[in-house]
Amino acid sequence: MKESQLQTESEILGFCEQIHSRGISYVLVSRGKAGLLLSSVEQRIKAVAPPVEVDSTAGAGDSVVGGFVLGHSRGKDLADCMRLACAAGTATVQTPGTELCHRADVEAILPRVDLSKV
Repeated sequence: MKESQLQTESEILGFCEQIHSRGISYVLVSRGKAGLLLSSVEQRIKAVAPPVEVDSTAGAGDSVVGGFVLGHSRGKDLADCMRLACAAGTATVQTPGTELCHRADVEAILPRVDLSKV
């Protein structure tokens, strides 16, 4: 199956297993309003942000990756990394043009991110 054909959460996570079999530890997938999926060898986590008004999606994916990497580099567990990634991406879509997220916005969104194991 090609990545472009992946539609459902189950299909995406199945493809993640193929990626893990190639030695990749973490796969982070952004699904827009449907949230983020993280697949690791140990666990799978879904993060969904609260609804916000979208100004621009430019840079949102980069902010997601940046938030995840920042949390991971600080020794946070995967759930906290996902919460930060989701909040950063969500805060970014609220900014105009190519402007990225602001710390205060990320911090306001953090406690409102819904996490679940999948």
